[in-house]
Amino acid sequence: MDKLSEVRANVIQSLDVRAKGIGLFSLLSPAFLFDDPRFNFIIFLITCGIALLAQLSLTKVRETFLPLIPLFFLIVIFASFSFGNLHFQQEQNRTVLIEVWPALHWDVTFGGLFRGITYLLRMLILILSSMIFLQTTSLEKLMQLMQTLKVPSQFTFMIVTAIRFIPVLNRKRLLILEAQKARGANIPEKGAWVPIQTFLPLVIPMFAGSIQIANTLSMAMMGRGFGYTQYRTITTKLRLRIRDVIVICLGIILVALSLYLRIFLGLGKL
Repeated sequence: MDKLSEVRANVIQSLDVRAKGIGLFSLLSPAFLFDDPRFNFIIFLITCGIALLAQLSLTKVRETFLPLIPLFFLIVIFASFSFGNLHFQQEQNRTVLIEVWPALHWDVTFGGLFRGITYLLRMLILILSSMIFLQTTSLEKLMQLMQTLKVPSQFTFMIVTAIRFIPVLNRKRLLILEAQKARGANIPEKGAWVPIQTFLPLVIPMFAGSIQIANTLSMAMMGRGFGYTQYRTITTKLRLRIRDVIVICLGIILVALSLYLRIFLGLGKL
């Protein structure tokens, strides 16, 4: 069975999909409200705690984040150079750490470094919270949520199909890599730069395979009369329980508290 649609017997998985959707929104919203990395770090710790409750696979987390390590470093480095002294309100954030090119104002400031760490934490929260949502929610429940929100069936099918075929394309990628190695291609197996080094041997076969999958899927959809009705039939109804209401209330409180701290008290600025 597809790992993205596996059902895990834990607290997070047993929640209603609407409660998990509101919880996802309540984690992402504060992360983009605050510029101070200290606030985002608190949200990141909350997200990590939820990941432990969801029994998220450490192996899958490592496989997801390891190829992104070079990107994380580039985000912090470029953000450190991109924001000068005038971008920050607090005097301590205008302090210059490293003067690289004073004539062009290419200086590394405390504020620029903090901004880069904030961007990094936002990406970590976004990826980790999305993994929690996808690995604890079946595709059927996800389709029910989108239909409850009156999302058109064509758009719902596009999103669900994209999620469903991520592991399929990943398995095809591994198969192509094995085939390339059998033909004598020198492809490294370990290292942070492996995705970049394996791009050229993969791009053409992956494009050809993706087109073939899309063609087969389109014929299957036509054969089953997809699009004849605007909304699909739902076999089970969504029901909110006490634990779902508690999660929804906690999410609303977190968003309201974040708005109060950011707007009325002015906290979280650099």
